[in-house]
Amino acid sequence: MRHEATLDAERISTARGTLESGAVLLCASLFGNGLNYFFMLFLARQLGMEEFGLYALGVTLFNTVLLVGCAGLDTGITKFVSAYMAQDRAGAARRVIATAVTIVTLLGVLTGIGVGVIAAPLSTQLYQKPGLAVVLLCFAPALVFALVGSVLLAALQAFQTVRYTVALKYLWEPVGKWVTAGIAIWAGWGLSGVVLGWVVVFGVTACLAGAVLARQGRLGVTDFAALGRSEVRTLVTYSAPLLLANLFGVVAPRADVMLLGYWVSAEDVGVYLAAFQTAAVLALILGALDVVFAPVISRAWAANDRLTFRESYAMVHRVALTATVPLSVLLVLFADDVLRVFGSGFAAGGSILAVLTVGHLVNASSGCANTVLLMSGHSRIVLINTVGYGTLLISATAVMIPVWGPSGAALAASGSFVLLNGVRVAQVWRLHRMLPWTRAIVKPLAAGGVMSLAVVLLKPYLATAAYLPLGVMACVLYIAVLYVARLESDDALILTALAARVRMAAGWAR
Repeated sequence: MRHEATLDAERISTARGTLESGAVLLCASLFGNGLNYFFMLFLARQLGMEEFGLYALGVTLFNTVLLVGCAGLDTGITKFVSAYMAQDRAGAARRVIATAVTIVTLLGVLTGIGVGVIAAPLSTQLYQKPGLAVVLLCFAPALVFALVGSVLLAALQAFQTVRYTVALKYLWEPVGKWVTAGIAIWAGWGLSGVVLGWVVVFGVTACLAGAVLARQGRLGVTDFAALGRSEVRTLVTYSAPLLLANLFGVVAPRADVMLLGYWVSAEDVGVYLAAFQTAAVLALILGALDVVFAPVISRAWAANDRLTFRESYAMVHRVALTATVPLSVLLVLFADDVLRVFGSGFAAGGSILAVLTVGHLVNASSGCANTVLLMSGHSRIVLINTVGYGTLLISATAVMIPVWGPSGAALAASGSFVLLNGVRVAQVWRLHRMLPWTRAIVKPLAAGGVMSLAVVLLKPYLATAAYLPLGVMACVLYIAVLYVARLESDDALILTALAARVRMAAGWAR
């Protein structure tokens, strides 16, 4: 009994620590991505719909190449470094990091050169938008630094250290983009100056992340010199399927924007991106928790701790869904009004925003299934899932866009996303006999229903200026319903951790 009590205490301590890290990362991601969101709004107003459309298309291509170019090495680092540290094999962990950094640096240089070479023909022959060529040429050098920085930050996260991700990814990068863009627009350099600022931003990230990793992870030149075939073979064998998976999994979700660039005007691309990025705010919640839980799941699997493995899977989804439901309700019911902030012409994307929001809500309730598959060593299953998903999404997008335009792209994106998550949940059940849902998810769903009813009943009688107070009141009502229904103990843990971190930050500020 004493041994079981000790194990329970350890699991509670682990859950509390992990949720505290998740709360910090969530707050930071909301802040950083909030700045990125308002940065996009700022550019839409400063550049106009046409130039903003070119920026939207260029950023989509940049992010696509960035995520594919990582070749699954960021995921490989998370898995192997976490597992090696759990086994007290620090030297092996450092060699994995050195291997990944070496490979991704070479890939980054080749990728940057490739983007520079194809920029002109891609812009004029495929998209018939000559202004896109300048954007891509400016993005090319930023790709090198962004790829290296992504792998270095993944290595730091594998040590279960999130403060550097917070400082660099969610504080420095959005602030740096604002500063460099502000200088570029003030100096009259326009869109090309805004994009060139990304070279500075990602360059600083890569340098600082490398310096921190060298100090904290004790990564040195000898680790690079001691690289052997076994480390390279182990990492590449695991990551190679993810390269193909990323090719589909990264390209497919962005196929809507890339195909829209061919079929519709730059202005319509800008409207769709505004809706897409607004809905993507919902992904930050599960994303922040997923980053923190991935090393926990990997260590639990390596240590054969099935109880922690199972409880973490259910807890991350329950907490993510509880936090996502109220935001989803607001985005669906105030879709037109939210997009009108970008400009009167953007309000036409309200239905697009509503459709995309539904897809993200489903993801909040089941999206961590992919991480479970990865951390338990089933990268080939992930590859098959992603190839199938990518093929379906690209095909559906190509069929629907010519008929329904941007609305067709949104339907294809959300429908394919929901189907993919259903397949992943079924696979986790088949392999591990566990589901992401418990009866406790009825509480946030019921609270969301009450919240929706209140907004639907009151909104027609209020002026536009009263929509913000109405949204705040609806969120308070959601929290009140949850309070009456009583939170689960794990949900209370994350709220306690979040409140503690906020109080700590407030005390530090004073």
